Amino acid sequence: MGDHQNAIKDSLKAAEVDPSYSKAYSRLGHAYFSVGKYKEAVTAYEKGLELEPNNPTMKSSLNTARTKARDNEVAPSARGSPGAGAGGLPAGFPDLSALGGGAGMPDLATLMRNPAMMNMAQQMMQSGALDSLMTNPAMQQMAQRMMSSGERPNIDEIMRDPQIAEA
Repeated sequence: MGDHQNAIKDSLKAAEVDPSYSKAYSRLGHAYFSVGKYKEAVTAYEKGLELEPNNPTMKSSLNTARTKARDNEVAPSARGSPGAGAGGLPAGFPDLSALGGGAGMPDLATLMRNPAMMNMAQQMMQSGALDSLMTNPAMQQMAQRMMSSGERPNIDEIMRDPQIAEA
């Protein structure tokens, strides 16, 4: 997991062996995106969508890659190195590196290495749900408690909060 350079090589080889294999382009796009090569990710997703035009995951991923490619062109020096987000995550993710890892919970970077979690986080960022969630006072208090004491959050309590349930 996280070996994106080998994933790029494998995906390129798969596309060479079978140019009609759309998943090769989807995987290639994800690998390029993960290493901050957003223009290459856009090209890969576009090729995949030529083969599988109704794939919602590739459509969403293409939109995200286009946004990142555009943002990277506009202000590459404003964020430090391209693709360098908090804890090794893609650019655009908030720095929540102090969260998690306590009380037996996985840290944020470990969670975000899971492709399903990464996709969910990207969708939340695109829809504005993450901004709404991060401005929620209950979430801010939970984050402060975790950072100061390592206290494990009460997920049941959090999910009963109507503001969080809406996000």
